[in-house]
Amino acid sequence: MKNESIAVPPLSSIWWIGILGAALAITIIITLAKKVDQTWEQRLRIILGILMLARMVWHDWMFQGLDLWFVSDALPMHLCGITSILGALFLIRPHQLGFEILVLLGLPGAIQALITPEITFGPKVPLFFEYYISHSGVILSGLYLFIVNGMRLRPKSWLISIIVGQGLMVSIAFLNYLIDANYMYLCEKPLVSHPLIFGDWPWYVLGFEIVGILHILLFYIIFFYLGRRVTFRP
Repeated sequence: MKNESIAVPPLSSIWWIGILGAALAITIIITLAKKVDQTWEQRLRIILGILMLARMVWHDWMFQGLDLWFVSDALPMHLCGITSILGALFLIRPHQLGFEILVLLGLPGAIQALITPEITFGPKVPLFFEYYISHSGVILSGLYLFIVNGMRLRPKSWLISIIVGQGLMVSIAFLNYLIDANYMYLCEKPLVSHPLIFGDWPWYVLGFEIVGILHILLFYIIFFYLGRRVTFRP
């Protein structure tokens, strides 16, 4: 059994609320982290990671209470769900490879999800907020480690991220086959109208591959060269 999905219309009032709310929350948290001393910054980072993990527990508890938890679409097996877990863990304990995966795989996916949101579990208000909190958390974790903690991309990180992304797609495709699911939208394309999603299966998956690699390269260029030229935390 699967849940009803709805797409949030781009540029609608609810779309703007989600985008601006996410941007404001991320800006406030990172600005606060830059102003406190190192001890309090470390505490704040760990608290954020714990809250992100707690959100996942709340996610499952809430969905079970609403009779919306099904193995076919409630597992954190979309790209943003996977990187949300990684983001929480690597805020608690920063890790170089984890940071690179967050920036090159997590950030592009989460940003795209906020630009063209599809609420997998229907129009209920708590689910709307949960969607934006979870995807904002991915963006926050990558930017936090980059801006506040000064972590930087290594020269070959783009290649490692492409290999990791391919491994994830193969693994999730196999999982989809086993449980009749559509994680990472590998079996059926999302409902959202997006210029980068075109054609039917399997051609749109090939488009995912091409666009995904281009996003990795773009974000690598931005963060690698920006990281060499700018020092964010005094």
